[in-house]
This record gives sequence, C-alpha cells and structure tokens, in this order.
Amino acid sequence: KGISPKFLLLTNPNNPLATIYQPSAVARMISWARNRNMHTIVDEIYALSMHK
Repeated sequence: KGISPKFLLLTNPNNPLATIYQPSAVARMISWARNRNMHTIVDEIYALSMHK
C-alpha cells in the first residue's frame, strides 16, 4: 500500500521462456495502464530474432 506505479513494462517475447503475448492480450494490458494514467514501455528487442 502507498505505492503508485508510474509505468507498465512489457517484455515481448518474454525471457527466459520466450513466450509471446497475443496482440489482444497486449491491447488489454495497454488499456489497463491507460485507464490508470500509466505509461507503457514495451521491450521487443528480440521480436524479430529467429533461433535455430
């Protein structure tokens, strides 16, 4: 209690499991943050990586 978050940080794909959020899930998370006047930061640095 007493903590007021200022942003939501999403890492997509997630590390270490490499799970990828569905676009609809990302939209819900962004909407959730927007309704709370929070910034959303999306880390997608590995989005285009291909692992063989």
